[in-house]
Amino acid sequence: MNNIKDYRSEELKIFVLANVLMILCIEKVITWDRLISGDAVLLKLILVIIDSAVLLAIWYSFVYLADALFPTNIKNKIVYFGSPLPGQTVFTRLSTKTVDERFTKEQIVEKYSDIINNFPKSKKEKLYYENCKWYSIYNMYRDKTMVLVSNRDYLLCRDMTVSVVVIFILYFVMVFAFHVFEFKFEAFLYFVFAFLVTNLATRQKGRRYVNNVIAYDLNEIKKL
Repeated sequence: MNNIKDYRSEELKIFVLANVLMILCIEKVITWDRLISGDAVLLKLILVIIDSAVLLAIWYSFVYLADALFPTNIKNKIVYFGSPLPGQTVFTRLSTKTVDERFTKEQIVEKYSDIINNFPKSKKEKLYYENCKWYSIYNMYRDKTMVLVSNRDYLLCRDMTVSVVVIFILYFVMVFAFHVFEFKFEAFLYFVFAFLVTNLATRQKGRRYVNNVIAYDLNEIKKL
């Protein structure tokens, strides 16, 4: 896996286009009636395809630009609403309640006792401290397949979540600023559903990614 973000040219593009097509269907830009009713069927089909292609191109271009312009901290705030990232609470979380079948709470406490016993008192410093310690472990195994794949899955889901937000903003602008569409409550419900699904998936993948690093580290210790 030479490029961990190759999903931008594959899965993410398909996801964005699928969501835009769904909105075009909800807005009745693309309908079977427009495709097959009346005279000059071929001409109508061509016009519908052109309309849809232009909107798809505009939407995808803005989503791609937003993905490039949004810094990582903004993307994280969109996903986690300002709450701590999985890596910022990993040792606290796993040393108090382990929900991963690959290791136990006792293993975590024993292996990372130096880290756990030196937690800073300040909450902000503690979050930074835990993430730094986790990242130093991650750097040892970042090229391992399990870690690479889980990192890629997390980044893909995160960028999917961000793309849903960007598409909604563009939809809002097109409805209320340029009057390209009429606002439809069904479209709003679709955005809420898409955001909830991608957000939950991102959070799950994020925890799995962070836990994978710890699991790999514990497993490497056993081999020694």
